Order: sequence, then C-alpha cells, then structure tokens
Amino acid sequence: MKLSFRVVFTGWSVIFMGYGSGLIVGLVIGTTLTLRYYEWFVETFGRRKKM
Repeated sequence: MKLSFRVVFTGWSVIFMGYGSGLIVGLVIGTTLTLRYYEWFVETFGRRKKM
C-alpha cells in the first residue's frame, strides 16, 4: 500500500505546526514569568551561595 505525497506531507506539516506553535507559546510564557518574578526565579533555581 503506497501513501500519496499529499497524505505524508499533510501529516508532517501538522506535526511541525504543533511543535512550532508550542515552542513559541512556551518561550513567551517562560520569558514573561522570568521577567515578572525574577527574584523568586533566582531564589528557586539559582546557584546556592557557599557558606
């Protein structure tokens, strides 16, 4: 059974569109949160100071 080029291309294009949009949304949310809650972010995920 041979798949046509249109079926294969349509499947991959949907995957790439979902990946691309998820990447953009994730970057926007991540940037917004780290800029808005900078102190919390650094305290939670920053390097620990040696005593």
